[in-house]
Amino acid sequence: ATAAFWRGHDLFPRLREEISRPKFFADATRTAKDHLAHERWFTSPGLVAFDLFRRFGALGAAGDRHLAEFVPWYLEGGVTGLMRWGVIPTPYSWRKKRRSLKDHPVEHYRSRPVQPSGEEGVAQIEALMGLGNLDTNVNVPNLGQLSQLPSGHVVETYAQFRRDSLVPMVAHPLPKSAATLVKRIADVQTLTLDAALNRDVHGAFSAMLADPLVHLQTDQAWTMFKAMLRHCRPCLPGWKLP
Repeated sequence: ATAAFWRGHDLFPRLREEISRPKFFADATRTAKDHLAHERWFTSPGLVAFDLFRRFGALGAAGDRHLAEFVPWYLEGGVTGLMRWGVIPTPYSWRKKRRSLKDHPVEHYRSRPVQPSGEEGVAQIEALMGLGNLDTNVNVPNLGQLSQLPSGHVVETYAQFRRDSLVPMVAHPLPKSAATLVKRIADVQTLTLDAALNRDVHGAFSAMLADPLVHLQTDQAWTMFKAMLRHCRPCLPGWKLP
């Protein structure tokens, strides 16, 4: 978020005042360990979002777990590093167990009442059919809602769903430092798309190296990349794999 108002009042100065309090950004490891003990995987104090606001002038709108997975310095130190910000990773064992609980034959669900999943897909369809209005975040081509990126780049922005229409909402421009972070990822995505369209192995590898989350030596990264290609071979027809 680049701006926030309530009844005509700019909330960002108040937010800057709040996060400048002593110990606001204190180590949140104890909080994270409490969440871990009670398996509250998706709960966090919001320190990552507030730190992005402190450092780059834009407030992260997503949850801290989602924000941290794209930004390398929050991931340094592994689980310990994440816990400093009050964030805990979801263990694979929990994901596997959760998946197994859903893996039932169709008959299992036919006798049960329908429960909302929390996803907005149905609400989006209803709004497009004229059964109500919906304003939400979606991935759509850039039509000017993010002025620092080229037109046509797919960006996640706020949009209005109305009968037979989806209109992206234009946001305030990102601060230069935040725009630099976003543009770097957009450039990596462009490199990746070009490599995929041209079945270009070395272009794809260059795109991977350019991603800020890759900290390996190039020879180590190349070994990993080749292993990834081998596992994905059935999905890469026409590629000349190393």
